Amino acid sequence: MTSPDLGHSAGEPATPLRVLHLEDDAMDSRLIRKELESAGLVREIVRVESAQEFRDALRAQAFDIVLSDFSMPGFDGEAALRYVSEKYPELPFLFVSGTIGEERAIESLKAGATDYVLKDNFSRLVAAVRRAVKEARERRLRAAAQDALRVSEERYRSLFEDTRDAVVLTTPGGDLIDANPAAVEMMGFASKTEMLEGGEASFYRDPGSRAELIRLLESVGFVQDYELELTRKDGSTLTGILTATVKRNEAGEVVAYRSICRDVTEYRKLEADFLRAQRLENLGSLASGIAHDLNNILSPILMGTQLLARRIDDARSRKTLDTIELSATRAGDLVKQILTFARGSGTERRPTQLRGVVRDIHKIAAETFPKSISIVVHVAEDLGMVQGNVTELHQLLMNLAVNARDAMASHGNLRISARNVAVDDPDAARMNLSPGPHVLLEVSDDGEGILEDLREKIFESFFTTKADGAGTGLGLPTVLAIARNHGGAIDLSSEVGKGTTFGIYLPALVSRDAEPAPQTRNLSAGMGQLVLLVDDEAAFREIAAATLETFGYRVLTAADGLDALDLFRRYKEDIRVVLTDLELPRLGGRDLAGRIRRLDGKIPVIGMSGAKPENQKNTVAVPEVFSAFLEKPFSNQEILESLGRALSFGPSSAP
Repeated sequence: MTSPDLGHSAGEPATPLRVLHLEDDAMDSRLIRKELESAGLVREIVRVESAQEFRDALRAQAFDIVLSDFSMPGFDGEAALRYVSEKYPELPFLFVSGTIGEERAIESLKAGATDYVLKDNFSRLVAAVRRAVKEARERRLRAAAQDALRVSEERYRSLFEDTRDAVVLTTPGGDLIDANPAAVEMMGFASKTEMLEGGEASFYRDPGSRAELIRLLESVGFVQDYELELTRKDGSTLTGILTATVKRNEAGEVVAYRSICRDVTEYRKLEADFLRAQRLENLGSLASGIAHDLNNILSPILMGTQLLARRIDDARSRKTLDTIELSATRAGDLVKQILTFARGSGTERRPTQLRGVVRDIHKIAAETFPKSISIVVHVAEDLGMVQGNVTELHQLLMNLAVNARDAMASHGNLRISARNVAVDDPDAARMNLSPGPHVLLEVSDDGEGILEDLREKIFESFFTTKADGAGTGLGLPTVLAIARNHGGAIDLSSEVGKGTTFGIYLPALVSRDAEPAPQTRNLSAGMGQLVLLVDDEAAFREIAAATLETFGYRVLTAADGLDALDLFRRYKEDIRVVLTDLELPRLGGRDLAGRIRRLDGKIPVIGMSGAKPENQKNTVAVPEVFSAFLEKPFSNQEILESLGRALSFGPSSAP
């Protein structure tokens, strides 16, 4: 149907109407047409006389109003009204008749007619038509508005019910008016009814945060992205991001608050993990930068103690030197482990017997732990071997031993054991292991034990229960990482007040060969060969040169790459091998090796560095430039064996 604009005052032109006129008297029809046309109301009038014509006309086009006589042969006005009311209820219907009485006119109005006009009073016709069309238009507008409101309410209800964010409506006093399913679930309630029974104030972990939120809301009218800590029904905590608005009445009084909250607890955890990863990345960069310098410092200590040990017969002095050597070796291992942890990279693994690892840690613990702590060690005689990295396994066991020491405060028993076990299917599934033979390494203490709710957290990076400055929170995460990198798992057993046991399961090698007996190895001695030694650290040059000379080599030394290149040009015919650090002033070790190779393609060049090159996965760095690579700190045996291989002669008796 059309929607004519009839909002004019009397006498103004109206929007022309399409009129369907049911009338069997042609003269009456012309009078009615003339009356409407004189008022400017008519665009088109279609006159019909029968029921069929009436129905066909309504189906053929849209009309703005129906005018109908009341009494006609074969089809009367009442039947026409019933048809229009059923099929076109919004179409205004006006009786124009000379035979309708007042009683029947009232009945017709009750049946749905808009109005009636007697044919002997056409002066009312124009006004009646205008009013009928205007009321019909207003009814359509009201219906459209109601439909729009219903759609809006349905859309709001759908958003309210289906959104994944929590939506709540509260009174200024803190009573809950409404809550959507997401809010009920987020706050841990079984139903909306249960949630609405309580007050909103109990949700705030910090009561002061609600007061601050209300103050902001009433002063500004809304808050956006307001972060706060909320407490669920079970007492657990979540982090929420809140957007809230104020609802006021016509007097400007606050009647309610509408809040939309998103649970960002997991996001904040991921964000914290990302920041921790950045810290580890920075640690890796820092560790890589200082590793070279630290290992350059440790190298002369390690080589010097080994050199002095050959010249000192006093048992007490030799024990002191052994302690210095062990400390230097452990310090070098720790630098390597920091690099490994920070970079997240693995290291070479080979068949390893844990008996030696346990023995080393026992020795260190016995010398450094408080005497009030008793250390008991038991290693099975038939202990199997594992595919492992000795340095990482040292670190794993040392971290567990230190944790056990700290857990016992002033006194207690530290027990370290290693034995063979068979992991069956249920235990394998529980610990995410492959069933079969394993080596079980256990570290137990008599400490206070670990609370149930902390047993998962202790393996999180940077989590620690120790006092500030007493722990980094990296010990147990490192243990877990090493165990998993070796294909193993950790089984934790703890009882509050009685102690804790960490069980490390490592896959055993199928072949359980006996641990090879330690062999005394002769150091490779030189026979007067001339070695060019290049390093910018004076202490290292001095100790390394003294070591090589002790073992039968002649040595030329240089502190930078250009001086070394000049020495090589001068003594090229005599120099048999070049030992060079990678980090050198003026000309780096790689460039030096390349230039020397261009001068003599057969000369062996051994690279050295306090920080192993990151692109290197074995002991040979860039084969086309270096013959071999030594990672500082290294022992006298390692440097002499490397020289022996480079010069192609085997071990011989030391001088």
